Amino acid sequence: MIRRPPRSTPKPSSAASDVYKRQRHAERDIRIEFDKELTEEVKGLRRQYRDVFRYPLLRKGAFPQHVRFSSTTDVASIEVVQAKNDELAASGPPPPINGKNDLRARIQQTAASNYVTTLLSGATLSESTAGGGGQLDRKIPQWLEDLLGDLDVPDNEQDSEAGADATTSAKPSDRPWSITFRRKRPVSVEFSDGQIKLAVHTARIVSAGDRFDGWDLLVGYKMDPQNGGLLLTRSGDVDVLPTNFHPATGRGLSTRQVGLRSNLIKVINDLTNQGDGFPKTLEMPMIELAGELADVGTLALEGSKSENGWLTLTWNLP
Repeated sequence: MIRRPPRSTPKPSSAASDVYKRQRHAERDIRIEFDKELTEEVKGLRRQYRDVFRYPLLRKGAFPQHVRFSSTTDVASIEVVQAKNDELAASGPPPPINGKNDLRARIQQTAASNYVTTLLSGATLSESTAGGGGQLDRKIPQWLEDLLGDLDVPDNEQDSEAGADATTSAKPSDRPWSITFRRKRPVSVEFSDGQIKLAVHTARIVSAGDRFDGWDLLVGYKMDPQNGGLLLTRSGDVDVLPTNFHPATGRGLSTRQVGLRSNLIKVINDLTNQGDGFPKTLEMPMIELAGELADVGTLALEGSKSENGWLTLTWNLP
């Protein structure tokens, strides 16, 4: 009789080693796949940053002087300085933000003014046909077009302050008009007193053949968070003053300037009430996340402050 050799039984230590090796291989495969997907995602973000933000600004000579990305285990941050040697700069650090938010932004008024200068210096905004809407003679970045497109102007908006002119305020202007921005600092932005204040410095305004050279258009918007978004309400009519005129000096306007100012105030506010100027209200809705973040939720505005030259906005997910 031939005896069969006994079956070999793996030692416990050998079996555990095999399991450990399989786990290590699985972890390695997962890590490789994760790194591959992450690399593609980073490449996509880099391409978007390069094509949508960096290259368009470089072509305009408007790329920020300082851009810094940083992150921790909890927060990703970007810091941008928009100021050349001959431009305005912030006089101090940004205000602190207390608490935790899913998204927060702090914008200095000088950065906003400097950036607008790169877009509108010497540009002309005009309307040649009634109801055609103002057309800018140059292209603005796509991301800014998208942002402006998200701002909602109510269709039925009608300025109740127009008084007797309210019956005509809804009609489009039947007069061609154009506004040419000044080359040096065409727009000054001010963040203070809970408002966003704008001073549009024009080189020339033309309406129905009348020409006005060297005037500033002054307007302010009060901020009011509503329904997860931000409602901007115009503070009264648009005011008009000659460029470089400062009431605080105590100097008054000349007789000619008083007459021109009265006429120009009427022209600008008539255009505004007809929908060709500064809207009475602007609504910035909640931020709808897109792409792979669409399922995360919608960012609702939590807080808004405009003071001491800084605009601070915070958003949270539901």
